Amino acid sequence: MKKGPAGRRLADRASLLLRRGSDRTFPRPDLKVIARQLRVALTPRRAMLKATLANGAVVYGRNRAGFGGRAVYIYGDKYEPEFEHLDRFLGDTGVYIEVGANTGKYSIKAAKHYANDGVVIAIEPNPEVLAILHRSVRANGLTNLRLLNFCIGDRKSSGLMWMNNRMPVMFSLVKNDDEAEAFSTLTLTLDELVSWEGLDRLDFLKICAEGAEGQVLAGARETITKYRPVIQIEDLQVDAPIEQLDYTCFKAPAGSISKVWIPNEHRNLEVAKQLGWNVVP
Repeated sequence: MKKGPAGRRLADRASLLLRRGSDRTFPRPDLKVIARQLRVALTPRRAMLKATLANGAVVYGRNRAGFGGRAVYIYGDKYEPEFEHLDRFLGDTGVYIEVGANTGKYSIKAAKHYANDGVVIAIEPNPEVLAILHRSVRANGLTNLRLLNFCIGDRKSSGLMWMNNRMPVMFSLVKNDDEAEAFSTLTLTLDELVSWEGLDRLDFLKICAEGAEGQVLAGARETITKYRPVIQIEDLQVDAPIEQLDYTCFKAPAGSISKVWIPNEHRNLEVAKQLGWNVVP
């Protein structure tokens, strides 16, 4: 039997989720994980999930596929190896920027780590998701986390944010879904943002832009060259290289969906090696 347009869209979304899941290996379930999986299955889809991280921070996320709340609720810090070991790549103070923050688990963990001795900037263009992130910021009493509602790209301009597959984790400046609708957004470069925010350092840059990673990097050349941050880039959609000298690229084993670029002079270069992360040519 032929599928109608709605059926094809549903099948496409399911296929994309399965592909994303097949690219990573989640921790082996224990009784707590199984209990959380059952709770997710039985909880209404409009409900809010509340995850508690190892450092005591809480992260809220909607209980819907593609909304960024389920995996961190089920697996906690072990959701991704880069997330589990984030603290080991952060100093006592610093500046952390997350492009495409979604529900902000990375930004919240970094802000909790820095306390009042650092700055975290979370950039999320989707107003609905940003509101959930704001709820987490308030719940944690964080005063060092700045929320920004626009996009980072390769130039200052107005643009379109494509709501690919109707899943916020796939929204992007790049249209990856023929039937995607869009909403207007402001786009700035990271170089402009750093100047705008009056920053004099950048220690860690995380990018998840669902195919627009190259645009983000193109608008960040001056900042990266000047401050040489650790850079984490999700590489499911595109493999965007860092065009900088003396960086080493690492990829965590067990199905990681990100690459982490570390300056060769960085104090924590050895941490990635100690964790058994693979060097990527």
